Amino acid sequence: MDLRLLLLAAGAGVALWSAFRWRQALLVAMVLLVVEGAIRKWLLPGAQDLVYLGKDLILVAAYAGFLRQRAELRYRPLALPILYSALALGAILGVLEIFNPKLPNLMVGAFGFKAYFLYVPVLFVLPAAFPTDRDLLRFLRRYILLSIPVGMLAVAQFFSPASSPLNTYARTAEATTGAYISTFGSSEFVRVTATFSYITGYGSYLVAITIIVLAYLAVTRWRLRGSLGIYAALGMAMLGMLMTGSRGPVFMLVLLFPVYWWLAVMRGGQGGATFGRLLIGVAMLAILIGSVGGDAVSAFRGRAASTSDVGSRLTLPFMAPWEILPDAGLEGYGIGATHQTATAFTQGIVPYSWLHGLAIEAETGR
Repeated sequence: MDLRLLLLAAGAGVALWSAFRWRQALLVAMVLLVVEGAIRKWLLPGAQDLVYLGKDLILVAAYAGFLRQRAELRYRPLALPILYSALALGAILGVLEIFNPKLPNLMVGAFGFKAYFLYVPVLFVLPAAFPTDRDLLRFLRRYILLSIPVGMLAVAQFFSPASSPLNTYARTAEATTGAYISTFGSSEFVRVTATFSYITGYGSYLVAITIIVLAYLAVTRWRLRGSLGIYAALGMAMLGMLMTGSRGPVFMLVLLFPVYWWLAVMRGGQGGATFGRLLIGVAMLAILIGSVGGDAVSAFRGRAASTSDVGSRLTLPFMAPWEILPDAGLEGYGIGATHQTATAFTQGIVPYSWLHGLAIEAETGR
């Protein structure tokens, strides 16, 4: 049987299972978010599109299962009318933008809407997947520990040549050669992606997992006993940020840390003791990174020092919408117009010709 047909048949079975076991399916989808890129790059490179949509199919089925059992659940979402109103208005605008006449076809808009809004229901469904706080903490601990082998893969990529099979992206045209692998300028070291399709995804994951680790450590008051694996995961995340060469995640954490320090450390009881343990933990992480990540630190510092656009890069997310406004107008070019899947639905059309030459880098501009 053809591989794609086999995967489609398996997908139908998984969707049915997900609808009846929506709690487990939701957790499977959370894990797939981490390992999906590895499956696309190494295990099933000929079915990247099906793998890409696999977790979405699981999520939709899990949503359906949640709605089917919602009346039986004790869970009630928090009363956040401002947030819910903003989400509803955004979804309405997204639906309207599917029909933007500047888009080459409706499929581009539909997949653009999926990219922005399919994961919003996780805000409501995920809390209901854990009957107790203990169940939530158990899952978070396991999810955090999963980041350690992901980080170890990134380390292996960093010390491997660009031509190594470990260093490849989930892009068919670029997966056959290391010539397209990003490096640290003139350095021989590559910018790592770990299990993710590209550098951006791994960088976003590192920020997310670091926030989860910091929240977990806040609950445990930064105690060392029973948390050495969590500290190791935090160290791997810090090391991974350096190995990606992306400055955005580092700047993001620098901005977030004072807020975290105040909310999670000083406002709680035993703030002084917690702060002391935090300083010890940070010192241990600094020693770890300094002793085993010297090459990563040097490569990151070299890349940061060789660029002069740090200020503009920091302000780009805030300024991009205003800079693109004169060309795009208030209605824009349609949702999904800049998404990477758009070219899959526009065969025979010059890729992104509907943007009329506009190059949009920041997500806020997109």
